[in-house]
Amino acid sequence: MIDVKGIDPDDIVWLFKGVGQPGIQAGLDKFTGESKYCELDKNGNVVTPRWIVATTSSFGIGITLTEGLWICLVEPDTRTHVTKQAIYRIYRQGNKNKVVFAITLYVENVELEEKILKGNINRETLGQATRRKNT
Repeated sequence: MIDVKGIDPDDIVWLFKGVGQPGIQAGLDKFTGESKYCELDKNGNVVTPRWIVATTSSFGIGITLTEGLWICLVEPDTRTHVTKQAIYRIYRQGNKNKVVFAITLYVENVELEEKILKGNINRETLGQATRRKNT
Protein backbone atom coordinates (compact mmCIF):
# COMPACT_ATOMS: atom_id res chain seq x y z
CA MET A 1 0.00 0.00 0.00
CA ILE A 2 1.19 3.46 -0.85
CA ASP A 3 0.89 6.02 1.94
CA VAL A 4 -0.42 9.41 0.90
CA LYS A 5 0.39 11.78 3.75
CA GLY A 6 -2.60 13.22 5.52
CA ILE A 7 -5.24 11.33 3.52
CA ASP A 8 -7.27 8.49 4.99
CA PRO A 9 -6.76 5.39 2.77
CA ASP A 10 -10.55 4.96 2.61
CA ASP A 11 -10.74 8.37 0.91
CA ILE A 12 -8.71 7.16 -2.08
CA VAL A 13 -9.71 5.07 -5.08
CA TRP A 14 -6.69 3.54 -6.84
CA LEU A 15 -7.07 2.97 -10.58
CA PHE A 16 -4.42 1.34 -12.73
CA LYS A 17 -4.42 -0.88 -15.77
CA GLY A 18 -3.56 -3.98 -13.72
CA VAL A 19 -7.02 -4.05 -12.06
CA GLY A 20 -8.65 -4.40 -15.47
CA GLN A 21 -11.72 -2.61 -16.79
CA PRO A 22 -14.09 -4.22 -14.23
CA GLY A 23 -11.83 -3.06 -11.38
CA ILE A 24 -11.61 0.44 -12.82
CA GLN A 25 -15.39 0.60 -13.17
CA ALA A 26 -15.87 -0.70 -9.61
CA GLY A 27 -13.55 2.03 -8.31
CA LEU A 28 -15.43 4.71 -10.23
CA ASP A 29 -18.76 3.37 -8.94
CA LYS A 30 -17.44 3.61 -5.40
CA PHE A 31 -16.26 7.18 -6.07
CA THR A 32 -19.69 8.25 -7.38
CA GLY A 33 -21.59 6.44 -4.63
CA GLU A 34 -23.16 3.91 -6.98
CA SER A 35 -21.41 0.90 -5.47
CA LYS A 36 -23.00 -1.55 -3.08
CA TYR A 37 -19.69 -1.38 -1.19
CA CYS A 38 -20.13 2.27 -0.15
CA GLU A 39 -20.54 2.85 3.57
CA LEU A 40 -23.10 5.06 5.25
CA ASP A 41 -22.37 7.76 7.82
CA LYS A 42 -24.32 8.12 11.08
CA ASN A 43 -27.03 10.11 9.24
CA GLY A 44 -27.46 7.44 6.55
CA ASN A 45 -25.63 9.40 3.85
CA VAL A 46 -23.39 7.53 1.41
CA VAL A 47 -19.72 8.06 2.20
CA THR A 48 -17.58 8.08 -0.94
CA PRO A 49 -13.84 8.43 -1.49
CA ARG A 50 -12.71 11.99 -2.20
CA TRP A 51 -9.61 11.23 -4.27
CA ILE A 52 -8.84 9.13 -7.34
CA VAL A 53 -5.22 8.15 -7.92
CA ALA A 54 -4.77 6.68 -11.37
CA THR A 55 -2.34 6.12 -14.19
CA THR A 56 -3.07 7.84 -17.49
CA SER A 57 -3.47 4.46 -19.19
CA SER A 58 -6.34 3.52 -16.87
CA PHE A 59 -7.91 6.93 -16.55
CA GLY A 60 -7.33 8.76 -19.78
CA ILE A 61 -10.01 7.19 -21.93
CA GLY A 62 -13.73 6.76 -21.66
CA ILE A 63 -14.94 8.42 -18.44
CA THR A 64 -16.38 11.76 -17.44
CA LEU A 65 -16.08 13.20 -13.95
CA THR A 66 -19.07 15.49 -13.52
CA GLU A 67 -18.02 16.37 -9.98
CA GLY A 68 -14.27 16.59 -10.51
CA LEU A 69 -12.50 19.65 -9.18
CA TRP A 70 -8.77 18.83 -9.51
CA ILE A 71 -6.74 16.50 -11.66
CA CYS A 72 -3.04 16.15 -10.95
CA LEU A 73 -0.82 14.01 -13.16
CA VAL A 74 2.21 12.84 -11.24
CA GLU A 75 3.92 10.80 -13.93
CA PRO A 76 5.19 11.94 -17.30
CA ASP A 77 3.77 10.17 -20.33
CA THR A 78 5.13 10.23 -23.86
CA ARG A 79 1.63 9.77 -25.24
CA THR A 80 0.49 13.39 -25.12
CA HIS A 81 -2.94 12.51 -26.49
CA VAL A 82 -3.57 10.18 -23.52
CA THR A 83 -2.36 12.85 -21.09
CA LYS A 84 -4.72 15.39 -22.65
CA GLN A 85 -7.60 12.91 -22.50
CA ALA A 86 -6.91 12.37 -18.79
CA ILE A 87 -6.93 16.11 -18.14
CA TYR A 88 -10.10 16.64 -20.18
CA ARG A 89 -12.01 14.22 -17.94
CA ILE A 90 -13.03 17.13 -15.71
CA TYR A 91 -13.48 19.70 -18.48
CA ARG A 92 -16.54 17.91 -19.79
CA GLN A 93 -20.02 19.29 -20.27
CA GLY A 94 -22.10 18.61 -17.20
CA ASN A 95 -19.37 19.22 -14.63
CA LYS A 96 -21.10 20.74 -11.62
CA ASN A 97 -18.05 22.84 -10.72
CA LYS A 98 -17.66 26.17 -12.51
CA VAL A 99 -13.87 26.22 -12.01
CA VAL A 100 -11.63 23.16 -12.25
CA PHE A 101 -7.87 22.77 -12.02
CA ALA A 102 -5.41 20.55 -13.87
CA ILE A 103 -1.70 20.30 -13.12
CA THR A 104 1.11 18.03 -14.20
CA LEU A 105 4.08 17.45 -11.93
CA TYR A 106 7.59 16.83 -13.22
CA VAL A 107 10.58 16.16 -11.00
CA GLU A 108 13.35 18.64 -11.67
CA ASN A 109 16.78 17.32 -12.67
CA VAL A 110 15.54 13.83 -13.54
CA GLU A 111 16.95 13.16 -16.99
CA LEU A 112 14.18 10.81 -18.15
CA GLU A 113 11.40 13.21 -17.15
CA GLU A 114 13.21 16.12 -18.79
CA LYS A 115 13.52 14.12 -22.04
CA ILE A 116 9.83 13.24 -21.95
CA LEU A 117 8.86 16.88 -21.29
CA LYS A 118 11.05 18.17 -24.15
CA GLY A 119 9.73 15.46 -26.48
CA ASN A 120 6.14 16.33 -25.59
CA ILE A 121 6.77 20.03 -26.22
CA ASN A 122 8.39 19.23 -29.59
CA ARG A 123 5.47 16.94 -30.59
CA GLU A 124 2.94 19.61 -29.60
CA THR A 125 4.81 22.32 -31.55
CA LEU A 126 5.03 20.09 -34.62
CA GLY A 127 1.34 19.23 -34.37
CA GLN A 128 0.37 22.91 -34.12
CA ALA A 129 2.52 23.77 -37.14
CA THR A 130 0.95 20.92 -39.14
CA ARG A 131 -2.58 22.03 -38.25
CA ARG A 132 -1.79 25.64 -39.23
CA LYS A 133 -0.38 24.52 -42.59
CA ASN A 134 -3.47 22.42 -43.36
CA THR A 135 -5.94 25.25 -42.70
